[in-house]
Amino acid sequence: YTEAAYAAEEAVLLYRDLAAVRPEKFRSELADALSAHADSLCELGHRQEGLVAFDEAVAIFGELSQGRPDEFRPDYALALRSLACSLSEVGRRAEALAAAEGATTIFRELAEARPDRFQAELAAAVYTLASRLSEVARPRQALVAAREAEGFYRVLALAHPEQHNRDL
Repeated sequence: YTEAAYAAEEAVLLYRDLAAVRPEKFRSELADALSAHADSLCELGHRQEGLVAFDEAVAIFGELSQGRPDEFRPDYALALRSLACSLSEVGRRAEALAAAEGATTIFRELAEARPDRFQAELAAAVYTLASRLSEVARPRQALVAAREAEGFYRVLALAHPEQHNRDL
């Protein structure tokens, strides 16, 4: 483990205790901490452990987004996208595709309402979807999604070249 991984694990433990006492205040922080911990674990090659943490973060954000969708749907979609990548890394490709589809659906809805805020996230979700479609041998659909993501990134790069030219 690295110092960052230990810190992320410690944050999970602290927020788990806080969420047990005051769930309305600390469950979202617990889900954020779980996502950070999952990222750390995956970077260290502990993909199965990371997947467990991502699963829990997705479940929490899913529940929170039911009650307060304006506040937590973006977090839920981000967690789903991360879960899709993690599932793919352990060979669970069909589940990875389902998570990527869920993230893309949510980001489409969010970007439709607020393109200035969610267009970049939609582009990343569609790109992730293209990758997952390719992994399950759906090359035509993967190509369509990849072209769609490229189109989003081109528009974003015109408005903010310093941020998005690298995405092309």
